[in-house]
Amino acid sequence: MNKRLPVLLILLMIIAIILVSCVKQYRPISNETPTTYNHSLGDKYPNPFSPTTKIAYSIPDTVHVLIVMYNVEGQIVDTVENQLRSPGTYTVEPDCDLWESGIYFYKITAGKFTQTKKMVLLK
Repeated sequence: MNKRLPVLLILLMIIAIILVSCVKQYRPISNETPTTYNHSLGDKYPNPFSPTTKIAYSIPDTVHVLIVMYNVEGQIVDTVENQLRSPGTYTVEPDCDLWESGIYFYKITAGKFTQTKKMVLLK
């Protein structure tokens, strides 16, 4: 039995070394999960609204963001966003106090992404 003891100790040491090297090799770099964003233009809330509302949007890259409000005749009634933005989710609040009741459209242009949605103003 004395002859087997050194062999068992060597095997246990080899197993311990293998386990330690595996743990070091596969340790996570960070506990934080990276946040990713997609292009999106949120539905305006509330809809219909009177006279204040919020519009949310997300962008995945640093781009110039332009959000324009149009009436049903296609005329620009307001530009609520016109600036360079980094990745993230943002909210804008158009000033609708001087607008008449009716249907309006809001359009986002962020890099190559463009989307238009409809909203209704009731006063």
